[in-house]
This record gives sequence, structure tokens and C-alpha cells, in this order.
Amino acid sequence: LEGAGAMGETEDARQARLVELVDQVLGPAEKLLADESTKLTPVEIELDDAMLTGLVQRLDLMNRRGELADARRLAKLAADDLRSVLNLQATQVVSNNVLEPAGWNFDNARSDVRLSLDLPLNRQQQRNVYRNALINYQASRRVVMLQEDTIKLAIRDDLRNLALAREQYEMVIAIALLVSEGVIRSYLWMVW
Repeated sequence: LEGAGAMGETEDARQARLVELVDQVLGPAEKLLADESTKLTPVEIELDDAMLTGLVQRLDLMNRRGELADARRLAKLAADDLRSVLNLQATQVVSNNVLEPAGWNFDNARSDVRLSLDLPLNRQQQRNVYRNALINYQASRRVVMLQEDTIKLAIRDDLRNLALAREQYEMVIAIALLVSEGVIRSYLWMVW
């Protein structure tokens, strides 16, 4: 039908109709490319700042760091059990007369001084507890480092993917414009 209608039209009318059709198709595409609100805004953050923000804001990482601090405290407590212990105990007993509450009698006073020293000669159980605490601390430390590295890698990948998506978005708009021009050209080719 279009061919029959096109044959009955004059050349100027057909050209005017084609120009109108091209304007209808290309107008919105050109507006879309020119409009700043349709463009994706770039993420304006440095990689180091993004990583620092990610490491500070992640609650799961904060929990792991808390577990690491707990493991360190347990290792310190286990190390304290391996130290020598020196206890000094002093006692003074003074008697008074029941009839005279203010009269103290220091003649019958008794003084005791006790000194005890606990040397770490045989503390195999405490040494084993200390070794296990150190092993647990190092394991917790490795878990924290692994999680930090995982978060840094995820942030780096996310920033790359955002930049790639922004570039691909602009390319898709340009491709859509080219395809629409190609459709119009093929239509024009068929009509002429």
C-alpha cells in the first residue's frame, strides 16, 4: 500500500513526508543524548577513600575485629597465668580491755607476716592454655585480614563495574541512535 500511495504522490510531497518521519524518529533520540538528566553521573570517589569507607562501615568486619580483640585479651590473660606470683600477707592483732573500750593494750599484740612465692616451675596446663590462646588469636587475625581483603576486592570490582556500566549505557544510547538511523535509511531506500 505504501508503494501505491507513494507512486501517486509528487516528489516534493514524498520528500516532505520522509523529512517529517525522520524528525519524528530522530528527534527523541537526539533529545535523549543531549539531555544531561538521562546520563549516568560518574561516581566521584577515589579508590582509597572508597576502601576506607567500606572497611569502616561494614558491621560484619567490626564483629570480626571485636572477636580479634577478645582473642588478644584471652592470650594476655593466659600469659599472666605463667608469671611468678609473690603474695605478702601481714596481720596485726591488738587486744583491748572490755571494761575500757578506749584503752588499747599493745603489750599482748601479735604480728604475723607471711610471704609466699609461686614459681612457674611446672605449669604445663597453663602453657597449653597459652599456646591455644595464641593459636586462636592468630586464626582470628587471619580471618580479619581475609575479610578485609575480600571487602577491598569487592569495592574495587564494584567501582570498575560502575564505570563500565556508565560507559556501556552511553554506548547503548549511541547504538540505539545508529540503529534508528539505519532503520530510517533502509526505509528511505525502500521508498526511493
